Order: sequence, then C-alpha cells, then structure tokens
Amino acid sequence: MKWWSTTRKWTKCLGQEFGTYSKAQLLSPEHKQATIEKMRKLRPFRLALTGKETKQASVLVPLCVDEHEKVCLLFNKRTGKMNSHSNEVSFPGGKAENGETIIETALRETEEELSIKSKDIEIWGTLPALGNKTGDMAVTPVIGRLLKEPFLPAKVDFCKGEVHEVFLMSMDDLQDPKVTRFTQFRVGNAFRSYSLPVYDAHPHRIWGLTAIIAHQFLSSFLPQHQHAMRYQRPLNLESPKSD
Repeated sequence: MKWWSTTRKWTKCLGQEFGTYSKAQLLSPEHKQATIEKMRKLRPFRLALTGKETKQASVLVPLCVDEHEKVCLLFNKRTGKMNSHSNEVSFPGGKAENGETIIETALRETEEELSIKSKDIEIWGTLPALGNKTGDMAVTPVIGRLLKEPFLPAKVDFCKGEVHEVFLMSMDDLQDPKVTRFTQFRVGNAFRSYSLPVYDAHPHRIWGLTAIIAHQFLSSFLPQHQHAMRYQRPLNLESPKSD
C-alpha cells in the first residue's frame, strides 16, 4: 500500500466554506437529538473481523466548552514510553475488561487517564465500531459531553505514564481549511485508492483511527460538515493529478 498525495484540502472536495458555531446552537436539546439521530444512521468505515478472537475496545470522544465559550473536542497526546501508538494523538480509551459494556470501558479508561469521573460525563451515544489495521479489534467511539464548564486542560490531573499532554480543538478549528485535510492511499500498483482524514493542527497532527472517529462525529454534529471521506472499498481512479 502506498500513498501518493498527502494532506490535500477537504474544502476543495466539499465545495463549502466552514462556519462559526455557537455554544447555544450546538449544545441545544434539539441539536443534540438531531446529532444522535444522524449518528445512528452512520455506516461503519472499516469493519473488524467477526469471530471469537475479535477483541472489544472503546474510546470516549469528549465534547466540552472552553474558557472562551467555544465547543471543542478534547484530545490526548500519548507519551513516548507506550508500547503502541507512542507520541500519537488519541482519545482516551482502551480494551474492554471482562463483563464490561462498551460505555463502561470508555468511562473507566477516561477516569484512569484523565481523572474525569463518569458522573461528570453525559453520554450521547456511540458511533459504529471500527476495525483496527489487523481487523482483530473492534473499537467503538462513545460520545460524551463533559459537564464541568469551562473545561481547562491545564487543570487536568492526567496519568503521566500514559498521557504526555491534553489539548482542545474548537469546532471552528476543526472546520478550518488550513487544518482539515485528507491523505490519499493507493493500493498496490493499480490506481485503486481510499482516503483518510488528517487534521494538521500545529504542533499536533491528528491522523489514523482518531482522525476517522473525529471526522465521523463531525459529520453528524456540525450542520455544514459533509461526509467527504472515501470508505475503504478500493476505487478505480485515473492517474493522480496535481492540484
């Protein structure tokens, strides 16, 4: 598998300008319900293998309000000491333990990583589970609103052994044409490809499963956000063209 064009702007694909969204608009009961309904209709981006060996995991996608009254998503940057995905941006989460529900896993992992208690999180629902690269794990994103406002990353008592940094990205930032991009991958020698979202938010680069999850949530949450991501069923394309 090879990539042939990185970080192309979504806005060329979307053909739509990004907007500014208020807290009152995005967190109203009506918009919350509309978001939940859209989430239920999303199709999985990449399925996990089915069978006894498929492991279950979940992440919390934390929705919060910052000190400037902007609605944001919270992200972690993992430490360089982790055995997997070290120094990468992620959502809090991990593998399910015996007897846990997917939501219980996401809440437990969030408290372990960020010391945010389940009573301070309002669960909205889940997105379709995604398979990891090898297909032996199904990761379910759980959407949860952090109830304490404003949310201040500097005051988060995070687990130093797992988390290097906690940061926020506002909805405006996540729609900014300078930030929202995608990477095109080519499969083999044929011009068959798929695209994955990337958020170039210097100094943080959000990619992989975390970017896919963020993109799928935004497609339900933001009124002007269109689902431009190509799913991982290879497409027949003409030879790459320069922008």
